[in-house]
Amino acid sequence: MRKMILVEASLKLFALYIFLSVLPASSKECSKRDIVISQGDSGGLEYEVVIVNECEDSLCDIHVDCGTFSSYKLVDPGVFRRLSPGDCLVLDGGPLPPRRAIRFVYMNDRKFPMLVKDAIFC
Repeated sequence: MRKMILVEASLKLFALYIFLSVLPASSKECSKRDIVISQGDSGGLEYEVVIVNECEDSLCDIHVDCGTFSSYKLVDPGVFRRLSPGDCLVLDGGPLPPRRAIRFVYMNDRKFPMLVKDAIFC
């Protein structure tokens, strides 16, 4: 009797292990396409940039193709900074939580196109 209970418990644990191993790690596969960048003209020479993580997981090390980005007005480098031409880093490489956004304003006589280059799960 005791042996039968142990066998049943082992089978239940094995079935639970199989069930959990086939579940995805997240309910949605995320990629850099889940990071949305929008820019709006705030008037004059100011542009507001909004970067949204539409993924259900945090994303880190977000790199943006930002051309020769520069600003007449200081942008907090912990939020957005140019590493080299065509490569800007978001949140100093730290996490952008799921369904969250960051905003910053830059000032220049032209708008810089911005496209996500890369990001990783964190």
